[in-house]
Amino acid sequence: MSIEIKDTPEVELHGQSGDRTAGRGYAAQLLEGLSSRNWKDWKKHFAGRKKPARSNKLFGGKTSAVTWVRPTTLADSPWWRSLQRTSKLLGGEVAIKQRDAGLLQQIEQIAAANPCPTEAALLAVGIASLLPDLAAETDQTAWSDALVQLGDLAAAAIDSEDDVQRQILAIELPLTLAWQLPKLPGCQALADQACDRLADEQNELLDSDGCIESRLISQVPALLATWTRSWMIADSLDYEFDNEAEARWEWFIRLALRLLRHDGSSMMSQPGTEVERE
Repeated sequence: MSIEIKDTPEVELHGQSGDRTAGRGYAAQLLEGLSSRNWKDWKKHFAGRKKPARSNKLFGGKTSAVTWVRPTTLADSPWWRSLQRTSKLLGGEVAIKQRDAGLLQQIEQIAAANPCPTEAALLAVGIASLLPDLAAETDQTAWSDALVQLGDLAAAAIDSEDDVQRQILAIELPLTLAWQLPKLPGCQALADQACDRLADEQNELLDSDGCIESRLISQVPALLATWTRSWMIADSLDYEFDNEAEARWEWFIRLALRLLRHDGSSMMSQPGTEVERE
């Protein structure tokens, strides 16, 4: 069973090797949804609505799920520092202030990063989760530009050769937008496609028993983290996967737990050199 989207045209995203006009069509559709109300009304809606669960509430725990794992080699990077701030905002540890609207400006920097580090991709997801709250701290132009840029990030990542980046930006990012912005039909229209892409990616990277390709063994912590978040968001959106996809995912979880140390690092790496559990 798929997410039911009524009166919403099908929108297909293509990556850099495809037709990017489709991605820009997605952005246009998002902005069309915004035009259904004036900005003042949208800000009132975001402030007064029953908010979707924060990631720490949906997944359990006190901190945001976007920082479940991270490469320690970039621990002191500006991306990681921004991600830490975003995680605290998502977890409710600190209140959103006007200066946090500056996070929206970092989306363009994320898009320009080549290669795009995992922290930067996760930061984009974190910012997407914060979009409704950041509306109170910025103007319509800056907010809508950020939404367009996040749509472009998702479109560009579909053909990325970086497997982890592809899962985070082409799957988890659009799912997060649909989860946090349920009133925007453009976001909801892409949730279905992101779920289908999640099943396709796992079918490509895992065998029927959930075993991952050997070249990706070192990426198991990051893949387990982003796939877990995506599956749980899809579940919150009432998306149902077929039995084969569910079985493959369940077998991968069992395998991943056998491949991870107690600190979340891969058994195939030197202790403490690859990932660090928050």
